[in-house]
Amino acid sequence: MGFGVIEFVIEWETTCRPASDRRNDPPADCERLDAMPVLSKFYGIVIRMLVARPFDARFHAIYGDAELVVSIWPLKIVQGEAPRRVREMVLEWAANHQRELVAAWHCCQNGLPPLHIEPLV
Repeated sequence: MGFGVIEFVIEWETTCRPASDRRNDPPADCERLDAMPVLSKFYGIVIRMLVARPFDARFHAIYGDAELVVSIWPLKIVQGEAPRRVREMVLEWAANHQRELVAAWHCCQNGLPPLHIEPLV
């Protein structure tokens, strides 16, 4: 086996592949960004951000079977239904962390994992 083949095999073994295809877990820096990483969790609400370029800056708030899609700028609910108190808490949290949400959006658009955002307390 020549060096080129060995390098190819090593590269193939260490590149990111679905977990079911891996013999061993790859290094942490090789993990791919989840399609909807979790940014925060509070009071049963999970805040996630969809990694998709064609959409404006937005995030998803999931509470049980309810889901809201919230625009980051301007801050408003653009789609979905949830109990009134959930909507209020999501908008309050987003208003307090709007700058961090914009930064998370930019990270996701560049294929980087967003930082965790503190929950509503």
